[in-house]
Amino acid sequence: MVKRTQGPSSRPLPKVSPQAPPPPIEVPRLLTTAEAARVLGMKPQTLVLWRCKRRYPLRFLKMGGAVRYTIADLLKFLEAAGVAPADTRKARVLRRSGQARQSKSGTTI
Repeated sequence: MVKRTQGPSSRPLPKVSPQAPPPPIEVPRLLTTAEAARVLGMKPQTLVLWRCKRRYPLRFLKMGGAVRYTIADLLKFLEAAGVAPADTRKARVLRRSGQARQSKSGTTI
């Protein structure tokens, strides 16, 4: 009779101390073009045009054919698009003072 020796698989496993589970990964909610347009108060086709022409620096994510926006990116875009009241008042004062301004073609208005 052959006596079998015990292999490494028959050893008891070491006890592992219980650890707290890792914290959940926070993933921002991704908005579709229609949802992002609703947040910005415009039509979805406007966002499609801006994205295609790279008209404004509105960041978007593209995964395959799917386009998504994050709320944080939309809020940054809105913040950057804001015009301070002091800026508009200064522009009116310059126009009232008689200073000539130039049109896009370079002619004085």
